[in-house]
Amino acid sequence: MRYIVIAQVFLAGTTAALFSIQGYAELVASLYGGGIAVANGLLLARRAAGAAKRLHPDAGGDVRSMYLGAIERFVFTLVALGLGMGWLQLAPIAMLVAFAVAQLGYPLGSRWAASAGLRPR
Repeated sequence: MRYIVIAQVFLAGTTAALFSIQGYAELVASLYGGGIAVANGLLLARRAAGAAKRLHPDAGGDVRSMYLGAIERFVFTLVALGLGMGWLQLAPIAMLVAFAVAQLGYPLGSRWAASAGLRPR
């Protein structure tokens, strides 16, 4: 998971740097959108680490835990994006583009970890 979060931070930072050309408002919005994606990755990493530590004798407990984690991340993402667009009045295009680009950290980080010879645990 470390490689995925690092890839997300790299992609979010690169996207923010590109949006900074358009102005300060787009820079802030893209940092916020990328931050949501990184926070989402950290929530997944925390949930996965917890599941690995407490493997239940029945697989149902682990499945329930991962489903709750998915719901947690989904609600967090919706609320954070809603706050960014609604209450904070951030530029929606920059925020959504940075969020989407940072999500590409999942396949990029997984490929990076596989090329380093690491297997998922």
